[in-house]
Amino acid sequence: MKRNKEARKLSSKLWRKHVQMFDEVVNQYKNREGVFVDGGCGRERFLQRYSENFKYCLGFDIRLDRGQHNSDNVYYSYGDLEYIPLKDDSVDVFLTNFVLEHIKHPERFFDEVCRVIKPNGVFVSWTPNANSPAGTLLRILPVSMTRTLKRLLLKSPEYCPTFYRANSVSKLDRMMRKAGFLRTNLQLIDSVFYFPESRVVRWLHNVFIRLSNHGWLRYYKDILFTVYVKPESYQSSGSMCGRRPSHFPAKVLGNSY
Repeated sequence: MKRNKEARKLSSKLWRKHVQMFDEVVNQYKNREGVFVDGGCGRERFLQRYSENFKYCLGFDIRLDRGQHNSDNVYYSYGDLEYIPLKDDSVDVFLTNFVLEHIKHPERFFDEVCRVIKPNGVFVSWTPNANSPAGTLLRILPVSMTRTLKRLLLKSPEYCPTFYRANSVSKLDRMMRKAGFLRTNLQLIDSVFYFPESRVVRWLHNVFIRLSNHGWLRYYKDILFTVYVKPESYQSSGSMCGRRPSHFPAKVLGNSY
């Protein structure tokens, strides 16, 4: 019981750090006449949080059973992130939170993100590191076992399949450079401890955290926090609009609408 309480405390501490890091980036790029996008918005917490910083806050998600409703300057829609139905150079900040691991074709997604982001706009992401011990385990296990583990670890069913095709520093940098982005921030972060009741696993986890604070081992930490900027000189190659989102402002919809 004591260990479970400590685990919850660590989880809360990580979440505060998580939000603070997003806040710092968003506050730097906020634009009261601009557009903020949360790709894979899920529980919508960031859309509401940043609604006062932008003229429009747009959320895409493949799950529409959460009861989200458009309100004020916050809009929700079904969204395939590989075909984003927005105008070229229309977005100031594009955020993804635990989403990249679910993208089946990340290079296509990054090309679309680069198309819709304005010159000097920013893409910010928080995602699991596929090279971490937990990430490696989840990648090599059978899908059925992975789903069971995630239900146990996250206390909720897995909604989307995971691919981890852009979830390492080297892969993410390579794909983002190819799409046209420049990285301005990278932080590698320890995650919460998932098995507080196991002394042995807890001890091994703590040993790994200490080791991963040194040299090249830091690239095996659990979480990647990255910020990429679209250079001012970049020219978008044209629209690849997907399904039209309902009730989105016409000013930000793709040219075919």
